[in-house]
Amino acid sequence: WLAKPVMDWRIPCLPFVTGVIIARIKGKPLHRSSGRRSSKPGAALGKTSHRSLLRRRISAGLLQKLPRDLGNILRYGPSAPRSDQCLFVDPNAVTLEHLSLSGGASKLPRRYSGRVMAGDWDLAVRPLDDNPKYLAVARHLCDGVSWMDTGIIAYVQQKLREVGRYDDCETDADVIRRYERLDVITAQIRKEGRLRRQFELGTALRGEHGGIMLHLDRNGALIKGIGGAHRLAIARALKLPQIPVQIGVVHPLAISSGFFRAIKKA
Repeated sequence: WLAKPVMDWRIPCLPFVTGVIIARIKGKPLHRSSGRRSSKPGAALGKTSHRSLLRRRISAGLLQKLPRDLGNILRYGPSAPRSDQCLFVDPNAVTLEHLSLSGGASKLPRRYSGRVMAGDWDLAVRPLDDNPKYLAVARHLCDGVSWMDTGIIAYVQQKLREVGRYDDCETDADVIRRYERLDVITAQIRKEGRLRRQFELGTALRGEHGGIMLHLDRNGALIKGIGGAHRLAIARALKLPQIPVQIGVVHPLAISSGFFRAIKKA
């Protein structure tokens, strides 16, 4: 019975939300100004930085996320999923990886974060350990096998030849440097005993956007989405008890059954 009121509410709200965000991009105040200019050094630079951040947030789907979040709250209550929300989960509880309907990589993008979506999307999965990245990290960290001997470097380089760009790499040398950086990241994680959140890395557009994205299926199981495969694999290999993740798509049955609330409280 809430479906119609929610949709009726979202239609008039969207122009308002859009107007607010556009006003922020243009640097217009949302309330009356005292007319005094800031005398702090770098004030103009700060305003430019905020504008750039807002543009990047909009490109990441903010215009769709805000009304969807409010709709989720009206329909499911204050504990409803919200876009770019950070949850803390046991990395070893993640055993599945999401696939597209054709069996390839997941097609659920980051702008779907916090979306409650019915259907059978959560059935298109495979065991996480079928992904060569997780096997390579486990062999490298647990068995001391070099990255080259794990076969992962050759695997990624072959992907480059097939698609032109893969894992932020464009050349064979990029692949080598990427795995050298992973050793540095692993040393930092091992020293601190945790994964850093996105705001600590200085890369977050909003919340945990850009982090390891996990979906929640109808039975409350966590499914690995796009991004952060190596970080998740490192956390599993180092047996970290908890890691920060970006909420992905949530099946409505996971909410009605209380699985989502239980994960939030964990």
